[in-house]
Amino acid sequence: MNVSEQPSRAERAFAIATVSKYPPYVSGHASQAFWNNRAMAQRLDSSVVQISYCGPIPDAFVRDEVEVHHVAVDAGANPKSPDGHLIKAVAGTLVGLAEEQGLDAVIAMYADPHALMALSARRALQLRGQALHVAVSVEGSDLTDSICSHLDDGEGLAMLADVCDADSVFTVSHAAAQMLLSALAQVADSESVERLRSRLVVRHPGLPPEYFDRAASRQVNQWRSRLAIPPYARVVSSQMRLVAEKGPDVLLDLAERAVSTGRDDLFFVLAGAGPLLADLAERAEAMGNCAVVANPDPDEARVMRSASAMGIFPSRPIAGWTETFGIAPLEYQALGVPVLVSDLPAFEESCAPQMPRVGVGETSLQWWSALESLLPRAPELAQVAREFARPFTAASSADVMLDAIAGAGAGVDGAPRMGA
Repeated sequence: MNVSEQPSRAERAFAIATVSKYPPYVSGHASQAFWNNRAMAQRLDSSVVQISYCGPIPDAFVRDEVEVHHVAVDAGANPKSPDGHLIKAVAGTLVGLAEEQGLDAVIAMYADPHALMALSARRALQLRGQALHVAVSVEGSDLTDSICSHLDDGEGLAMLADVCDADSVFTVSHAAAQMLLSALAQVADSESVERLRSRLVVRHPGLPPEYFDRAASRQVNQWRSRLAIPPYARVVSSQMRLVAEKGPDVLLDLAERAVSTGRDDLFFVLAGAGPLLADLAERAEAMGNCAVVANPDPDEARVMRSASAMGIFPSRPIAGWTETFGIAPLEYQALGVPVLVSDLPAFEESCAPQMPRVGVGETSLQWWSALESLLPRAPELAQVAREFARPFTAASSADVMLDAIAGAGAGVDGAPRMGA
């Protein structure tokens, strides 16, 4: 179809695409892209296009309302530019979809390298007289590593230029927004900083409806039986990427301390995937009061949270990374499970103020003391946790993004509201 033959916006639904990694990629931001797409499709009453390049997704993440396009790496790509091929391939896919479906906007979930992919597609379409609104959502390591760790070598400035060139810009928290503006202030003039500040919108991540429903008792009992958890033991658990900066060793340290202090009424479960998986599983197996669950699917993860008396998240900043929101503690609170977290600014936005914090760098002894103090209060904090998490829905996150895109002139304002 030629551009001149395409129906006007008044004659068709608003069409939107997102570019991101997608489950089974282990980052929480990948799941957010999936949840946001579902919510946006419901509000727009039309399917949302998802462009990914990390391979086929599990059945649990396949939905009719999300039209997934997988971009494969071409074995025949120019060997002198292997990294550039993926950028061109995704941009080309966007151009094709824009012409076939009349895309109005694309959301780049992660600036690196998705902003460049989206901006390349926008420039290409401009050559044919077609507009494409580009929105960029700046996420976790996207900000702390790709940008903030490269302010001295020019890479950070190049990334910031992509962000500033977008029509709409989002961050996952106020802490991330301040980090982004501070980074730009180090390498650009004050006018550029203020221009970005005026367009910057915080969109807290949100959870899909099913994440607010506890698993059935039968499922919880089957899960406990499979992990050989004693019927009298309370479960303390965590789900995370199994990397050093997330602090998975702390959970196993607590399990060891429980053994040494005779607390046989506690059982510890660590779930996730990552390079430390094998070592952590071997260590847990030797203890008897701890289990490591490798890469659980969404249903098993919900059962684990439902079975837990408390969740623990001992993240610690490292060079090139710190928490920018913390979706996992929110998932626990949505089921009324209190959490114990590191004292990081990002957790102030994803955890109820009543949830206790442990200072960054504190020893496992401090974590143990906090755990013992929190467990008796868990029942009273259950409702606090649930009420705090209630507003953090994928629908509200999608609404923030779509409303900002509409405010920037992309034409989504005529779309029906969520639930209308």
